[in-house]
Amino acid sequence: MATTDFEVTVSDSAIGPVALALVGASQNGVLLGAGMTDATGTAIFPIEAPSAGSDMTVRVTAHNHLPTDATVIVAAGIDGVVTLDRSVYRCDSTVAIDVFDEDLAGHGTQSVTLSAQPSGGSTTVILSEVGVRSSASPEPPCSQRSGGGAR
Repeated sequence: MATTDFEVTVSDSAIGPVALALVGASQNGVLLGAGMTDATGTAIFPIEAPSAGSDMTVRVTAHNHLPTDATVIVAAGIDGVVTLDRSVYRCDSTVAIDVFDEDLAGHGTQSVTLSAQPSGGSTTVILSEVGVRSSASPEPPCSQRSGGGAR
C-alpha cells in the first residue's frame, strides 16, 4: 500500500505548542500511522494513504490534556467532494454546503442546482470560494461554501 507523510500541529490555547503529544490517524477503525510531536508541537509521520473523499480520524493524547479526536475529510483531489452540515432539513432551514475539488481552485464562484426528493423542487445557489490550502494539507485543497435555504 502507498504511504504519504502526514503533518499535524498540536497546540493549547493557554500554553501554545504541545510537545510529546501522541498523534494517531485512522480510517474505518484501521490505524494508518502514528507519531509524536516535537518541541514546536509538530508531528510528521508516514501513514498508509487514506481513501480520498472520506473521513479520517485524528486522535491526540498528551500528558495533562484530555484526549482529543478530530474527524477530517481526506483531500478530494480532482474527483471532488460535497458535504452538507446536516443530513435532514426543515423547509425553512439554512443549508451550509462545502465543495472540495482541486479543479475549482482559483475559480471564485460556482453555480449549483439543488433538488429535493420526493417533491422534485429545486433551487440554484452560488458557491463562493473561501480558501485554498496547500496540497500537503490533510484538508481539501479548495473549499467553497454557501448558505442557502433548503427547498
